Amino acid sequence: YYMAYRSAILIDKQVIDADIETVIDGDVTAIRTYLATGEEGHMILTDGMLFIVNHDDKTAFYMEYNEEDVDDQSVISQPQNITYTGEGNAEFMGEAHDYEEYQTGDGILRFFFDEEQQMVGITVISDTDEAIQEMAIIELSNAYPAYLVEIPEDYEITVVSDDAEGNSE
Repeated sequence: YYMAYRSAILIDKQVIDADIETVIDGDVTAIRTYLATGEEGHMILTDGMLFIVNHDDKTAFYMEYNEEDVDDQSVISQPQNITYTGEGNAEFMGEAHDYEEYQTGDGILRFFFDEEQQMVGITVISDTDEAIQEMAIIELSNAYPAYLVEIPEDYEITVVSDDAEGNSE
């Protein structure tokens, strides 16, 4: 699936605003983040490799990726042990919406819906209340732009190895 969304993350009383595009398609996962500060991040996971793409410098580096080696707090990990806890109506991005609520191992997920029962957003609340993230969905579909999962041919790609010696392709 493809999801484009506007995100506001509250961490330590500071708000971080970002526009984010995410693709999950079989064994391929890609996340591209555009921060309000002008910074951009792009990560692609495919075929056991993690690619970090820098579009400003037209470069990318990659390393082997083993999902079992990543801790549960990773941006790419999926919530485990999700339990439905109820539904209600609450404010989301300044408007009242119906929601479904789920408890995870890390906190609470609320999925907000409009009058046509289309999902309009998600709120993630950590168990410690140290972080709250609101995601207003811009687009949710099965089709996605190819640029999210491809590295342009004119980019220099470098491997990052365990011995800290990089090799360029």
